[in-house]
Amino acid sequence: MAIERKRRLAPPFSVRLPVEDLQYAELTARDGHMTVSDILRDALRLHRKEAARRALVGDSAEWL
Repeated sequence: MAIERKRRLAPPFSVRLPVEDLQYAELTARDGHMTVSDILRDALRLHRKEAARRALVGDSAEWL
């Protein structure tokens, strides 16, 4: 069971962001008086939460 959950986890968050995404992060950071690293850290946190949810629940909508 644990092995199956581990297989469903999303790959590590080590992708290269397109320039548009970085520009959006800069704009959002400026508007929210935050740093770009804060914005990217929050995005990583959300990505990991979603990956954990998918691993536990699965991708089917019947559980929601």
